[in-house]
Amino acid sequence: MTPEATIDHLRERIFHMSVQTAEGAIWSATCFYIARLLPSNRIVVATAAHAVKFSETTKIDWVFRRFTGDGSCVAEMRFSTNDSEELKRPYRFYKLADVAFIVLPPPDYEAHGELIPTTLEPAMVLEQTKAITPGTRVGWMGFPGTVEAFLGAPQLCYYEGVVSAFHAKGSRGLYLVDGHNSRGVSGGPVFHWRDGDHQPQIVGIVSGYGCEDADLPGLCVFEPINPVIGFLKAQYGTEPRDAKT
Repeated sequence: MTPEATIDHLRERIFHMSVQTAEGAIWSATCFYIARLLPSNRIVVATAAHAVKFSETTKIDWVFRRFTGDGSCVAEMRFSTNDSEELKRPYRFYKLADVAFIVLPPPDYEAHGELIPTTLEPAMVLEQTKAITPGTRVGWMGFPGTVEAFLGAPQLCYYEGVVSAFHAKGSRGLYLVDGHNSRGVSGGPVFHWRDGDHQPQIVGIVSGYGCEDADLPGLCVFEPINPVIGFLKAQYGTEPRDAKT
């Protein structure tokens, strides 16, 4: 599949996430559709943990939006949650890695709007026990804040690079990728093109951008998708599409 076809395929599965806390803090990130829960038919979106970590707050206003290629918003979901009600939080994050997932619509809160049709399949993911190797060409997508500020509205952007290294420490791994990133892209999907049919397959989540060292510009930090797959299997008895193939 070409990059152009990949963008078209993944676009309707990637959402702009905007969050506002009771203290007035506002920020945005990216998330993507990774699984559907049955029989409730709720969807699960993956994102970066730092996008859903809140401090000293109770009420949180959430807005999730889906955009077309020309920047038009075609779907939106809104709801508010109380973060002090820990058992009712619609999100979960892994304390040892910068990965998280959110259940939409949230089971214990009223939500308005719908993001995707019930017939849409989630994005394909890498098997939980596997990883890609250095030298692998990867792409990633998200909603950079710099572009949103320039255009006056969110715009889904495509990036591409090569895995420079895979670093494993204990139970955690990190992909270091030669490429560019921006604030707001955090939580976006990182994918490679699967051998054989060249379909995009999710391998990670955008986490950070190590560009402060002038001797090593354009170094992206991506979390493997594997912990999210494990979360879903442990908590819901399900796993993302294609995780076993």
